[in-house]
Amino acid sequence: MANVGYDRDDPPMSVGSLYPNMAQFRLALSQHAIKNEFEYNTEKRIQRE
Repeated sequence: MANVGYDRDDPPMSVGSLYPNMAQFRLALSQHAIKNEFEYNTEKRIQRE
């Protein structure tokens, strides 16, 4: 996967946006929610082996 850069203070949240890993996506989502003044909830999914 290519190393994709984004503005951490104003991350893009549109279909097709790519992030290096899940941790970076979660940080971007949190920042986006703060900047746009909304709350979100996530469901925890249990992965079965």
